[in-house]
Amino acid sequence: FQQRYIPIVIVGNEDDAAQIGSAMESGANDYIMLPTDPKLIKSKLQAQLKVGSMHAIMSQQHHEISNNHQHILREQQMAKEVFNKVAHDATVLANVQHWLSPIAVFNGDILLATPTPSGSLLVLMGDFTGHGLGAAIGTIPLASTFYGMANKGFAMYDIITELNSKLHAVLPTGVFCCACVAQINFKNGVAEIWNAGLPDCYILRSDSELEEISSSALALGILGSDAFEIDSKRYNLEQGDKIYLLSDGLLETENTAGEQYGELRFEKALVETAKPENNNDGVSGLELLKQDVLGFIGEHSRADDISLVEVEMVSAGQFESFYEKKTKHKVQQPVSWSLQYEFRAESLSHQDPVPLVLHSLLEEPNLRQYSGQLFSIISELYNNALDHGLLQLSSAIKQQEQGFARY
Repeated sequence: FQQRYIPIVIVGNEDDAAQIGSAMESGANDYIMLPTDPKLIKSKLQAQLKVGSMHAIMSQQHHEISNNHQHILREQQMAKEVFNKVAHDATVLANVQHWLSPIAVFNGDILLATPTPSGSLLVLMGDFTGHGLGAAIGTIPLASTFYGMANKGFAMYDIITELNSKLHAVLPTGVFCCACVAQINFKNGVAEIWNAGLPDCYILRSDSELEEISSSALALGILGSDAFEIDSKRYNLEQGDKIYLLSDGLLETENTAGEQYGELRFEKALVETAKPENNNDGVSGLELLKQDVLGFIGEHSRADDISLVEVEMVSAGQFESFYEKKTKHKVQQPVSWSLQYEFRAESLSHQDPVPLVLHSLLEEPNLRQYSGQLFSIISELYNNALDHGLLQLSSAIKQQEQGFARY
């Protein structure tokens, strides 16, 4: 409903001055004191008609702005629903806790996490430039590529390389994704971590020792494939150790006095979470950090998304129990088939064929529940065929001094 502007002009003489004043206070737009010049009456009425015309234009503009705003909100909500279907839901990962606090309907920060066929956990935390739909430009190809390659058993190096290539091809100039990727092998107790443009990541040891992991590369999507390099680091982990990934929005958030939360305050709060006296109530370390940040911010409004991720090192048995499939696939009928690939030297020199073979096998629904076992079997068969069959290497080399490096 569009309200019309109806001007009210009071006409009276000097004896009606009190009533005219009261009428003006009650909302009248103008007054005319009699006797007066007819030209003045005409001018005042024309002035009110101009005000009415301006009011109509402003009402129409307000209506259009309101409709456009609702349209944008619907588009943002649709984009978020599509993204959630592609990116899945990290809350199902029992040893991954997260706090994602966006300032818009669509979050510029992104968290992707999935178990891999090899039995490890692959986690990516990213921070795209901008907010809202502008940040949504790269999240869909990033999430679909990440999950597609991780579930097929591709190595972390290959996944990061493809993510950078994909974003470099689709993102406009000036838009990129700062990211940290971590792959945790629970059987070997090793984490491989690569930080590209995000603030320092941290490993919090069970004895409260803190280890920083600084950025060592440019963000995803800036460099082409020829100039892009990956320099990841490996860290030994014990049960109870935790990895923390965070966005710059957390460190740069301010309180009412204009002070930033900052690295020093975060590191101090992080170490405090590992102290036994702070965990008597069973509150997670991430929840304690969240409470500390919110207590610091107070009522001050934020200017950026805040994201914080905690990954806990658990035993291999615990990890397997977290993600054990509850449904069993039954073979409906006997299946007889064969599969054969031939890889020549040119392909073997730069491509790992294991993900390709595994992907083909997992097209058979009855085999999908055995993806982890299939990955182990195919990897072992391929490595033995390559090392001992093609390269004619002897395992005895490993027994010599410096033999493993030579092997």
